[in-house]
Amino acid sequence: MSTYVNSERFQVARTRALQARVVVVSVAAVAVAIVEVQDNERVRARRRERREEFHAKLCKQRSCWSQGWLLRRTLHGQYDQLMQELAAEDAKGFRAFQRLSPHMWLELLERVSPRIEKKRTVM
Repeated sequence: MSTYVNSERFQVARTRALQARVVVVSVAAVAVAIVEVQDNERVRARRRERREEFHAKLCKQRSCWSQGWLLRRTLHGQYDQLMQELAAEDAKGFRAFQRLSPHMWLELLERVSPRIEKKRTVM
């Protein structure tokens, strides 16, 4: 009978040990799963932030689609009043349009004007 009791006790002890291992393994597995879920949530949140930043840059509101002097080109022609307004309002735009600063443009105009003026000739 003692062998049977020992065998029965051994089986009970073995079963309890296995159950304890299963519980420990289960707790560890749950902890690992929780950490993985948290990591996945962090990755998703970062991706969402990056997507929102990219979208914000892409859909950035523009303050002005065209310069005011460009819109007045049909009213004044391309060079007459327009160049004076452009030089006065937007020196950077004038430089981009003429590839010269307003000061250099006026100097060049003064030098070339006598040669390109319309002259009256008698024929």
